[in-house]
Amino acid sequence: MASDPGGSPENHERQHGRGLHGRTVGLTPDGVDRPGEGFRAAICAGWLKEGARTADIPAVKPSVLVGGALLFGTLIVAGALAVPRASGGSRVVNVSERDFRIVVSTAHVSPGRVVFRVANHGPDAHELILIRERAQLPLRSDGITVDEEGLEKQTVGVLEPAPSGAVRELRVTLRPGRYVLLCNMYGHYMGGMHAVVIAR
Repeated sequence: MASDPGGSPENHERQHGRGLHGRTVGLTPDGVDRPGEGFRAAICAGWLKEGARTADIPAVKPSVLVGGALLFGTLIVAGALAVPRASGGSRVVNVSERDFRIVVSTAHVSPGRVVFRVANHGPDAHELILIRERAQLPLRSDGITVDEEGLEKQTVGVLEPAPSGAVRELRVTLRPGRYVLLCNMYGHYMGGMHAVVIAR
């Protein structure tokens, strides 16, 4: 059997693409490790096969790798920022209720059909009232709760109180404007349970 021209069995395995186990190396035809010469890119692209020589691997320009990484990152960010859609094309706004605040996944939506997916993270029961806001919301004589009766024409939708852990959906059609989501159980609104969503 002919002797290994590269010296040790380890060099022989390196030259033939075996035994690397994900190491970041760049082998030249003379068997010398030179990091950063595109060897890892070649493995990922599926170019390196059993018995292939490093010289057979096509060169990958750094600008190509960087450009691909930037494009991939842009697509990820765009997907994360996009408002999700429910079946039927409705936009989905996730709403988190807890003592004592309301957090929405986005404060801006396009006019049209919208689904508010409301999760109560408790521990108390909470309701959700969606009001088209034109001015400061009036309070009842108690000075703590919103005057719902005086806002009937501006009320777009209501979810009755639900216990901790409940997840519900409020489906509405929004016109351009400013909307307030609130919980009007005693003291909750004044305690901070309200958020704004703008349709435009």
